[in-house]
Amino acid sequence: LALVGTSVNGREQGHTLANIAPTRAGRNWRGGAGGALVGPGGVALAGRWRGGTDDGSGVGVGSHTMHDVARVGDTHQDAPMHVAPELTVRRLTETDFPAARRLLAVGFADEPFAFGMFGESPIARLVGMADQYAEWPWDSESIVVGAVVDGNVLGAALATLPGACDLCEQFSLVLGDNPSQAESVDYEFQLICRAWHLNIALPPHAHIRAVVTEPYLHGTGIGRMVMRGLLAGLWSAGTRCAVLECVTARERFYSRCGLRRIAEFDDPGGPSLRSVLMRVDSP
Repeated sequence: LALVGTSVNGREQGHTLANIAPTRAGRNWRGGAGGALVGPGGVALAGRWRGGTDDGSGVGVGSHTMHDVARVGDTHQDAPMHVAPELTVRRLTETDFPAARRLLAVGFADEPFAFGMFGESPIARLVGMADQYAEWPWDSESIVVGAVVDGNVLGAALATLPGACDLCEQFSLVLGDNPSQAESVDYEFQLICRAWHLNIALPPHAHIRAVVTEPYLHGTGIGRMVMRGLLAGLWSAGTRCAVLECVTARERFYSRCGLRRIAEFDDPGGPSLRSVLMRVDSP
């Protein structure tokens, strides 16, 4: 594990996650966005992000060329402009999935609930989230969409299909003896979300488990493009309803993607943390 310039306040950025070995399977699907640029082989190439919206003017589903990503991270007004390569929003494959998992791990390491799970240390949070996501199995029946440039995964979103919700029909998580703080928080969060799924009388639904975006590209519209791609994939598969859970700080972003709040609840990831259950129906 090599870490370069990790900082809680985000002033210093950059990680390499090439050699984190998984120690246990974990589940944590908190909605939201964040992440690091992940290259071929799953190596995380850049930084972190805290923020809840992506205001860029993302376009529709399919292949897109992102020329407005020029000078990302460049603050010198006289620096030369660099034309971004073509960005494609597409279904990810099993070969892409390790890179997407690492993107998820780095993306959520600075989320509020990560502090409740792993503490104040940025290294502990980063390694803990890598552990959480490292053994997420590839599921060919799920919808997994990513924004990809030259093999680099810049954004990703994952959802189960109706009848396969991991909180309803496929719930199987069991809390073992002497659980860690992270395991206890994660398990309690899942139980709360499961109760809302079952008690609110949802129709057959897809469950959006995670959405993540490379932090240096926040504001370019990639997050919204990935969400549009994910929803388009769900609707084309016959899905009529999709739901997700996210902390309240992320609600504005998902509202702009067409979701609406249907419940709010205390999040066990922090003493004053609140999360929401959101829903979107097919056009």
